[in-house]
Amino acid sequence: MISYNTRFSRYYWFAQQIPWYGFLTHTQYHAYLGEKPHRLYHSEPMYTSLLSLHKLDDQYLASLSKKTRYEINRAERDGITFSLHEDSDYFLSFYNDFALSKNLPLLSAIQLSHLPQENLCFTKALNASTGETLVMHCYLYDAERTRLLFSCSHFRSNEQQSLKNLIGMANRYLHFQDIQYFKQQGLSTYDLGGIAYQTKEPALQQINHFKAEFSGQLETSYLVLPRWLHSLKKLRSKR
Repeated sequence: MISYNTRFSRYYWFAQQIPWYGFLTHTQYHAYLGEKPHRLYHSEPMYTSLLSLHKLDDQYLASLSKKTRYEINRAERDGITFSLHEDSDYFLSFYNDFALSKNLPLLSAIQLSHLPQENLCFTKALNASTGETLVMHCYLYDAERTRLLFSCSHFRSNEQQSLKNLIGMANRYLHFQDIQYFKQQGLSTYDLGGIAYQTKEPALQQINHFKAEFSGQLETSYLVLPRWLHSLKKLRSKR
């Protein structure tokens, strides 16, 4: 389990129990894995795709679809390399460039600084021939589980199709290398960072399809917060 504070709230990830007095506090539980909480709490399902790292063996790559295997192997042949990255400022800049190109909300330095730095891991896929970063991932992890929080790529709508294809291969390659890395670190669960369950939006369906390529299993957890806090958030959102 991971916990951290912001200015007004306390957050928990991967909790399996909620204390009885929790409904009195300004606390939110993400990916809550325990029994259904008391009626004084509001809860919403969170869906994701999980890999059991302990069950993966040397044949994992061979078990993936022909297309996925090809793109992972092709990325390596084309000089894509994997590395860890420790500079959160660089990640923030890289992510926000990506967000702007995709019309997504920007990530602030404050948001990133609130996360416990000792539980964050940044990975990247590089084009070895140019030294250019193609894809970056940000993970939140504890002793057992790692969850993809953010994924971003060097993407522009006017880029050539060949570069877009390279970035797609680099992203698959990076996921595969991330899985191997966290398995080597002794973690038991790789969380692909959520899926849009039963969505009808084409863009989200495409993301779901991409994540399904890694043969994970569907998991349902919950976002849980006190009902009074949920009501307060709804009121604020209407202003």
